[in-house]
Amino acid sequence: MKIALKITKHLIGLLLLLSACVPQEHKSVKRNYYYDLQDALEKLDKNQNAFLKTTITEGKKQSQTIRNIDWEKELALFQQANLNKAAFRNGYKERKSTNKDTTFITYETENQDFKVKQLIIGLLPDSSLAKVEAFIRTDNYLYSSEKYLQILCKENKLQSYRISGKQKMIFSKPEYFEVTAQILTQ
Repeated sequence: MKIALKITKHLIGLLLLLSACVPQEHKSVKRNYYYDLQDALEKLDKNQNAFLKTTITEGKKQSQTIRNIDWEKELALFQQANLNKAAFRNGYKERKSTNKDTTFITYETENQDFKVKQLIIGLLPDSSLAKVEAFIRTDNYLYSSEKYLQILCKENKLQSYRISGKQKMIFSKPEYFEVTAQILTQ
């Protein structure tokens, strides 16, 4: 498990480093083919007093109260679910549905090369974010992983998030993990 986590951390670090080397598009040229998840996450009010963060790895559960959360780091995995990349254009089917006062936009792909298999955005009547769910899958010869991501919001304030899934290295058993954070009421 420790080796797999180290490899995962190194891969994420390498991806972040490589992405920093890629020229960024000008804001004025930015095109959104799908719902702008990145913008919605940036606009969320994340200034709540404290969160209870719980991590489960290798069957061990750890909980702690966090008052100063580095949201950029905590929500980095959710940025991977952003579909507004030129390579994804026309790669996802969009479906809309309504349940009570929430409109759900569901994006799904059958393209095996796309890691984000499904993204669901829940919007309230004022277009504020109510919920985000994503299923991300990565497969190659040495490694496979599945991640389920969820954010719940209320009145444009982040209420909780959850990241769960499994990862498997070649010749090893799958390892399961879960990270949750929930606002503590005052």
